[in-house]
Amino acid sequence: MFDFSGQGSQWLGMGRGLLAGNEAFRTTLCACDRAVRGELGGSVEELLTRDTDRFPGGVEIVQPTLWAVQVALAAAWRDLGVVPEVCVGPSMGEVAAACVSGALSLRDAAAVICRRSRLMRRVAGGGAMLVVELSADRARAAVARIPSVCVAAENSPTCTVLAGDPEALSDLSARLETDGVLCRPVDVDVASHSPQMRPLYGELPAYLAELSPRSSRRWPGGGYGPTSIRRTGARRAGRSAVARPRRAPTRCRGPGPSRARSPRAPAPPTW
Repeated sequence: MFDFSGQGSQWLGMGRGLLAGNEAFRTTLCACDRAVRGELGGSVEELLTRDTDRFPGGVEIVQPTLWAVQVALAAAWRDLGVVPEVCVGPSMGEVAAACVSGALSLRDAAAVICRRSRLMRRVAGGGAMLVVELSADRARAAVARIPSVCVAAENSPTCTVLAGDPEALSDLSARLETDGVLCRPVDVDVASHSPQMRPLYGELPAYLAELSPRSSRRWPGGGYGPTSIRRTGARRAGRSAVARPRRAPTRCRGPGPSRARSPRAPAPPTW
């Protein structure tokens, strides 16, 4: 099984060694780079190899870069003979899972991750996310009286992700740490899978109307597109998008293969 991560897993220097020494990774990364350039105008390869002391922030830059690295990593593993029976991915990892499993072409997957993240830039800076070492039930109890914070993801029986107002999350983190609860901020500038995403929900399907997803087996909790930025309920890791390669591919939930003209997209980011 290949499990593709959500945002927050980026780190300075990632992919540089593989770019220099692994042909399968480099070839696929370059293909992803061309697709991202066509959508956003910026280069993933240049970003990964840039001489800097920190990884650039911004959802519209981080998510396409992570997507490209994940798809290229999958190619490197396949080149070594490691072929997944199942691809899964929570949040933005759904897009990489759909691409590697064959449910989306590389070009369509790039369109999803780039247009989705570019749209999310509108709410960037107003939200945050926090990993807490609590069960989902205990996490819900902890935020029950904080209307600006919600449970965004259930990563494991003892690990939950919260999302919402940055100041409220900071105060909650301080209180939980006083009680001995391990807390870790996620390196994001948006409150994914929270009510803060609702203003974007109506627009995303139109931006993805030109996609041509391939049929694949439907799985509980599956899908990508609007749900990947909007869901406010629990998101169990490994169930948000699943597809099996080398078998009858699954119809992905979300925008169908309509050829309707997409509305004018937001201006591209500065890389």
